[in-house]
Amino acid sequence: MCSSCYPCVYQHYSGVHIVVALQEERVQKLQGEYGRDQTEIKTTFDAEMHEIQRGWDKELSDLEDILYAMEKTFEKQQHDLQHEYGVLKEELRNKSQELKSALRGEMAKVSKELWEEFKSTLNAYQTTTADKRKEFDDLKTKDGKAAKEIDMQMRKLQRISDNLSAVKSKIAQTTREGDERVSKLKEERESLIKHFQDLKGQMNELREQARERLTKLTMQSNQSLKTMKRQTEVAEKVIKFAEMCRKLETEEEKVLPFYPSTLTEEEKADITAALSDSPAFDLTKNMDDYSQMDNFWKRFNKGLLESHALEREKVELMKENQRLRSLLKQYLDGISVNDEVLRQLNPLFIVNEAAQMSVPVTEPRVARQKKLIIEAATAVRTMHHAPLEY
Repeated sequence: MCSSCYPCVYQHYSGVHIVVALQEERVQKLQGEYGRDQTEIKTTFDAEMHEIQRGWDKELSDLEDILYAMEKTFEKQQHDLQHEYGVLKEELRNKSQELKSALRGEMAKVSKELWEEFKSTLNAYQTTTADKRKEFDDLKTKDGKAAKEIDMQMRKLQRISDNLSAVKSKIAQTTREGDERVSKLKEERESLIKHFQDLKGQMNELREQARERLTKLTMQSNQSLKTMKRQTEVAEKVIKFAEMCRKLETEEEKVLPFYPSTLTEEEKADITAALSDSPAFDLTKNMDDYSQMDNFWKRFNKGLLESHALEREKVELMKENQRLRSLLKQYLDGISVNDEVLRQLNPLFIVNEAAQMSVPVTEPRVARQKKLIIEAATAVRTMHHAPLEY
């Protein structure tokens, strides 16, 4: 390698190192963004999960406290009502027994006194009528008083019976209200349990959605890592192929790796004007993103054209070799004499002053023409400038 090639080699390796450094920096930046996004999503998910769990625990604790307080209140009210009903019932029963006993005693005593008086009156009546009349009047007055007192006692008993009925109706009403409250509390309990089940279903649904998002994020991260790995492998292959191609380059290609453009200034101005216009297709819009690959496509097109030219040259040389082999065989068959050769056309025989062997012509004007190789940029330019035919 000559000394003038070292700057180009150094420049090439510097460009390769810059490309590798940019790729590594881009990979690190993408990894950092991925880590930050993953951390942010995980933090948000953990915060939401903690908030939902805390709210669920709080609501569950509140519901348990409410149910416990309601059960205790109901039990206390039921115990108080039963105790009050028993006390009132015993009081009424005792009062009724006392009143009955008092009335029976008084009635027995009054009846006894009346009977004794009736007896004495009857005896006195027999003795004297006037005294008995007077005594009859007195007894009649006492009987009226006794009747009034009995009527009073009966009204008192009626009032006691009415009070007892009122107390019984009040107890029945209290029992009905207690049953209604119990039924309402049961309905509220059922609604609270249903609401709890709904909240539990929503929480499970949120958990499933979070799990699906985490799974999707994991799959996307794995796909990103695989894509980055494939791109890294492709870049390494490109670098290896560039190093291999560098060894096979000629001195001219090492000094001038990119051939100069064959476009004129007017053609370059036309291309610049065409690129400055607003693109009409999506493919045209994306051309500016790959403008940095122009030098790569130059070298690729040059290598591809040279490869096709060598393949065509190889085919032509193989045809030429086959033709020379055929001529050599004809010549060898012509100088040998046997039955097989005599049955075939002999190139050494002259018939009508014409030899039967085709000798290659080496005159330049009738020699094999060389294949014309057209540069890709020139072909594309010609196609663009050619008029359209309908």
